[in-house]
Amino acid sequence: MKNKFFYRSLVLAAMALLACNPPEEGEDPQPQPVDPDPEIVIPAESTQIFTEGISFTTTDPEQSQQARVKFSATAAWQATVEDTKSSAWLSVDPSSGAAGDVVMTVTARPNLTDKEREAVVTVNCGEDYHSFTVTQTPYVKPPVEVESVTLDRDKLTLVEGQSATLTATVLPDDADDKTVTWSSSNTGIATVDGGKVSAIKEGVAVITARAGQMSATCEVTVQKYVVDPTSITLNTTSLALEKGQAETLTATVLPEDTTDKTVIWSSSNAAVASVDKNGKVTAIAGGSAVITVTTVNDITAQCQVTVTVPVTSVTLSQTSLSLLEGRTAKLEATVLPEDATEKTVTWTSAIPSVATVSADGTVTAVSAGKVNITAKSGNVSAVCEVTVEAIAVSVTPVSVELGPEGGKVSVKVSSNVSWTASSTAEWFSLSKTSAGDGDTDIEVTVAENETVDARSAQVTFTAEGRTATLSVSQKGIVPELKVAGPAEKLPAAAGTYQLSVTSNIAWTLESSETWLTTSVSSSAKGTVEVSFSITQNDNTAERSATLTFTYGGQTFTHTVTQRGRDDISGFIGSIEDWEDEGAEFNKK
Repeated sequence: MKNKFFYRSLVLAAMALLACNPPEEGEDPQPQPVDPDPEIVIPAESTQIFTEGISFTTTDPEQSQQARVKFSATAAWQATVEDTKSSAWLSVDPSSGAAGDVVMTVTARPNLTDKEREAVVTVNCGEDYHSFTVTQTPYVKPPVEVESVTLDRDKLTLVEGQSATLTATVLPDDADDKTVTWSSSNTGIATVDGGKVSAIKEGVAVITARAGQMSATCEVTVQKYVVDPTSITLNTTSLALEKGQAETLTATVLPEDTTDKTVIWSSSNAAVASVDKNGKVTAIAGGSAVITVTTVNDITAQCQVTVTVPVTSVTLSQTSLSLLEGRTAKLEATVLPEDATEKTVTWTSAIPSVATVSADGTVTAVSAGKVNITAKSGNVSAVCEVTVEAIAVSVTPVSVELGPEGGKVSVKVSSNVSWTASSTAEWFSLSKTSAGDGDTDIEVTVAENETVDARSAQVTFTAEGRTATLSVSQKGIVPELKVAGPAEKLPAAAGTYQLSVTSNIAWTLESSETWLTTSVSSSAKGTVEVSFSITQNDNTAERSATLTFTYGGQTFTHTVTQRGRDDISGFIGSIEDWEDEGAEFNKK
């Protein structure tokens, strides 16, 4: 062994000398001495590892464990691990190297098996080697302790001889030991076996359920044996009340020998119907509620209570109403009290042929008359008297007559609705052809009738299908015609004379003789100067010509007589007058 250390010393000295005196550039490096006997040197700090080995204890299933091993090698070295499973759980790093000091890390993966495992690590350097063992205990999952124990009830009442089972809940669910231990504080009152509590005699005992370091308790009250109710009934299962009314329900508990017949009354809606401890039900407000009676052992019976709030009054927005035919008006009904259960209003008409009413209170006038419209809610009603007025239009007077000269006349149109007037006649006009309801004065203007024929026409006043008629008539003129001028005993000489014709109507003129001609053959009404000419009468006998005026279906004749030649009989005047053509001749 001393030779090994001596040799190692020489080698190290030679290496140091070479390091201090490196070869010149270009010179061949001097060959190094070779350790004739390689070895591994274990420092003091790793001696225990090589003598006692490494022991790992797996505490974390996710975390590998490591240890460091130090040694020196005088030559190249190599480490091996001997174990059939070592490649899976144990490794060293580095696992080989050159001469020098080495710090090797030994890594063990978590041991998740249920057995301890072992491997041997051997470090070889030439023929020298050193080994150490590595052991690893399996991972032991830490125990899951009980965190809480709860019971399904913390109080329990039993009758002597009865039993009931308590259920314990142990958390967490993965606790290693969830075993529950049951105990009774007084087994003379109540015993417990696996959670089943048995009542022994009257009194109080505390049942304890324990798991691990946790526990829960239930106070058990044991009562004397009694006869419990088996049924309970009410004298009625439904009850109808009006607000403010009250009625008492009667409960019957069976069997007759029931030890405790105490009952508890309750209402599902005390704002609608309340109930006292004696079963008296009082109606508070409209709606429904369920009255429940319960025995000491929770047997129940129920009664359905319906509370109504009756209508006390119905008022209408109008108690009387006037409508024209075809018109509508809406009545509003107020039903009291505000909280009445059923406030629906039903509308009816006593005489639908006079007026109808719809479901929302709209009244429609049908025909003239009076009718009562009734609004009813519950047993209360209100009435509105509706008067239906027929649509009417009239004219006063109903007829007017004017003379042929025409003129103006006033009439009054009365209507309860708007009206319009129409007429096809063109010889008169109206000052108004339409107006609203009420009385309206209108003026009828009639043109002059220039004919002998009377004429008439009608004006129709229309108001929503109703009509009134005004008859307008006008007389025709009485034809008149006057002629003034020479007529008889005109000179035999030819001449022209003037007639003055006055007429109130147009006329036409014809001469019976050709020797007498007129300047006009017709004229309009008025005064017209008509010239007529006669030719010379060469006969000794006088002659006559008739001028016929036709006017208004009548005729008027004017006869002109002309003397024969040299015949001046009947002429009163001088010769100068005779020859004066402008002289006026009069019949003697």
